[in-house]
Amino acid sequence: MAWWNKPEGTLTPSVSMDRLASWFITNSFAYELGGSGRVIRAGFDGVFYSFTVVSDRIMSVHGSYLTSLPTDFATVEEVRAVAHRVADSRVMPAVYLVVDEQGLGLHANATVSTGGGLNDEQLDSVIDFTIGGIDGAVCEILTELGQPTPDQAQGSRDQEEPAAQGGEPEE
Repeated sequence: MAWWNKPEGTLTPSVSMDRLASWFITNSFAYELGGSGRVIRAGFDGVFYSFTVVSDRIMSVHGSYLTSLPTDFATVEEVRAVAHRVADSRVMPAVYLVVDEQGLGLHANATVSTGGGLNDEQLDSVIDFTIGGIDGAVCEILTELGQPTPDQAQGSRDQEEPAAQGGEPEE
């Protein structure tokens, strides 16, 4: 039965941080709570995500990927041009670069309207679609630049010997 035909009190549930956390638990995905419980952080195939319920009507998803590209002017301008083309070819996400002491990062934001609430199936679809859009934009940019995609880079890091990664992780 459609939500508009349901009696009061059984309407489609709103999206909350608790519901987002439940989604991660249900799907057996690791996550951490940050920002005094206002942000859920998780990583998928080398792309790091932050999920925030901005209001009872809006959810925001931010993805970031630190490239191995140099931060010289020519490289940054080339990446910026490719990112601009990719962003212009998509409805979402918004794509931008951050160059800082860590290196050249690709960032993408998507905002989702959740005003009418989302049932579990809809929430699953929205999260999958949003992650897919962000991952797709990052992968398209990197592919056009001749760079490995995050999952390819993650896979090659997984294949390295522990000594090549700086030794065994500390406990």
